[in-house]
Amino acid sequence: YTFSPIDYQRYPLLKLILTAARRRDNSLILLNACDEVAIDYFLRKKIRYFDMHKAMSFIVNKYPSIRIKNIEDVIYWDNWAREKTKEYFNRLWAQ
Repeated sequence: YTFSPIDYQRYPLLKLILTAARRRDNSLILLNACDEVAIDYFLRKKIRYFDMHKAMSFIVNKYPSIRIKNIEDVIYWDNWAREKTKEYFNRLWAQ
């Protein structure tokens, strides 16, 4: 095996996810929900492949950072991110 530093230019989502994990807030929930919506849209050919990364970057950089206290918080932020991702894609199509 050969190990070398991770090339974040080649794998930008990995850096986004690792950064979100260090925050210890709602960001991983937001990224997961956004990813699920984006994959669904991509598989239905509503968006291009790289639009998934754009949406995830948008969501993680434009959200309120909130510490998760209970399962209700998880459900709330999951639903919130799904709606914001759909809004993001609707704005993308409108352009």
